[in-house]
Amino acid sequence: MRSSLQAKALRAAGPDARRPVEHHSRGRASPRGLYQCHVYFEKEDRLGAAALRDRVIGEPDCIVDISPLIFERVGPHTMPMFEIDIEPASVDAAVAWLDANRGGFSVLVHPVPED
Repeated sequence: MRSSLQAKALRAAGPDARRPVEHHSRGRASPRGLYQCHVYFEKEDRLGAAALRDRVIGEPDCIVDISPLIFERVGPHTMPMFEIDIEPASVDAAVAWLDANRGGFSVLVHPVPED
């Protein structure tokens, strides 16, 4: 079953999207102190964003979870984006990898607040 966020992302991608992109999890429990990256892109750059997302899936082992491409506004995020959850012990390595491979995309990194 798709979450509401996944359904919005797939619906907003429209018929000309490269392909529907599902949520990707490495099957590990989320550790405490998780960090989250938001990779922002313009709608016109969605193919490049999808390619970067595909590279993220295949590269850093410290990635816990990766969202689909999200095209609608979500909370304070006004641009299309995808989210990456990172293990706290590997945040420096993951951010260095993203910085070297992000191309022209902007990335916001922040700790995930614990409830």
